[in-house]
This record gives sequence, C-alpha cells and structure tokens, in this order.
Amino acid sequence: MDIHKPKPWHGGRELLKEVGTIVIGVLIALAAEQTVEMLRWRQAVGAGRETLHKEIAFDNGYLRDRITIAPCMDRRLSALTALVADAAAGKPPNGPDGPRPMVPGRLTLVSAWNAEQASQTVTHFPRDELTKLGSYYDLLQSVRAWIEQENDAWASLGALGSKGPIGPQDIALLRRDLQRARYLEYLTVINARRELEHGREFGVQPGPPRKDYIDHICDVPAGAPWSMGQ
Repeated sequence: MDIHKPKPWHGGRELLKEVGTIVIGVLIALAAEQTVEMLRWRQAVGAGRETLHKEIAFDNGYLRDRITIAPCMDRRLSALTALVADAAAGKPPNGPDGPRPMVPGRLTLVSAWNAEQASQTVTHFPRDELTKLGSYYDLLQSVRAWIEQENDAWASLGALGSKGPIGPQDIALLRRDLQRARYLEYLTVINARRELEHGREFGVQPGPPRKDYIDHICDVPAGAPWSMGQ
C-alpha cells in the first residue's frame, strides 16, 4: 500500500501565497454575504417606510379632521355647559331638541409601526428618521389615550338627553365630564397640529377628509336650543 507523504513547502513565499489565497477567499465570501444582507435590509426598509407612510397618512387624516371640527366642538361644549346650568336650575334638558349622542373619536392605527418594530426593520432606518418616527408614534399613543377618555366623557354627557329631572350628584358628574371633555379636546387639537408637522417632515400628506364625520359633528338641526347660533 502506497502512503503519500505531504509535499514539503518550497520556501516561505509559497506558504504566504497559499495563506493569502485562503484569506482573500474568505474575505470575498464575507463581503458577498454582507452585500446580500445589506441589500435585503435596504429592500425591507423601503417597504417598511412605504407601509408606515400609509399608516401615518391615515392617522393624520383623522387628526386634520379634528382640527377642522374644533370650532364645532367648542360650540357644542358651550351649549352643553348652558344645558347643565339649566339642569342645575331644575329645567330638565330633555325633549326632541336635546343634544344628539356624539363620539368625537375615530379609528387610529399603530399596527404597521408595531409590526416593523417586531421585525427589527426600524433598527435599520437612518438614525434621524428613526428618531422622528419614534417621536410621532410616542405622541400618537398619548393622543389615542386622550381620544378614549374623551369618548367616555361624551358618553357620560349623554345623560343630558335623558328623561326626567337630573339630581345634584349627576349635575356634579356632568360638570366634571364637561371639564374633562374640554381639556381633552384642547390636548387633542394642539397635538394634532404637531403630528401633522411630523407628517410634513416625512413628506406624507394626510388622507382625504371624512365628510360624513365632519358633518356628524358640525351639522346641527335648525333652531335647536343647544346649537349656539350654528
């Protein structure tokens, strides 16, 4: 049986040549792998950015509408304040011309942001862009919480449309809810403007206005005593 002995190195130059060939091959393989990975993340970032911009446009469409209806909300709150004062004086605010049920809040979305965070795509965004996106969605989470609280306050104010007298304890609760609704309206509108400014920084225009929503808030039956001149 023949045993093949390893060939001896013919000098240090040949050894360096062999080692250099191996090192260069490894470096080429690593560079190719990094290039593929970079291209994959670049594609993921592009798709993620498009998805986030669509979500921001949707959310800012609602926030732009909130700014549009702000004067109507102020008139409604002023009218309800007068109705609470009447109720406190013993005048029941019921009847066909009483305040209509209203929910100023509307659907807002954060699902795309949550998905991009879970996939770690956002970690590959440029740092400045990621900081601005984080600021937008942090504030949006606060706005969503205010909207939920505001809806609860307006639901409680629906007691003004109930039949029969309203007791002193209910009057106190209605005044509390009016104060909450007014403060939450202020917070929502102020920060809606900030979110729209963030959107402009991303180059994102708000979605189209919802006429049905605006009309629901701003249209008041002619001659209604709570319309405050609308």
